[in-house]
Amino acid sequence: MILVKRYSDSDNSEIKLSLPQGESFILANRIDEDHYEVSVLVPWYGRQFYTGIDSIVIHDELHTEDWQSLFEADTSELISIIRTALPIIKQYNCEEDLEI
Repeated sequence: MILVKRYSDSDNSEIKLSLPQGESFILANRIDEDHYEVSVLVPWYGRQFYTGIDSIVIHDELHTEDWQSLFEADTSELISIIRTALPIIKQYNCEEDLEI
């Protein structure tokens, strides 16, 4: 069973998933009255790369209603969002590693 915790105030929201691999987060920051910037943070995944990038913005202007729907999503949908972000985080780490 995967534990999911949700936190929200007027400007920030957080969904924390306790996955077998480690904790993962979906974070949202209000950027204006009607929009949020949403990112995925996966510390356990970023540690396996030399560059250590562990997060990515998945929506830069998500409407408030859409964020609310995502905030209330079931666990399987939240896991899907985390899984979708992993290859993108891996790609960013590989690109940064090549620049170093």
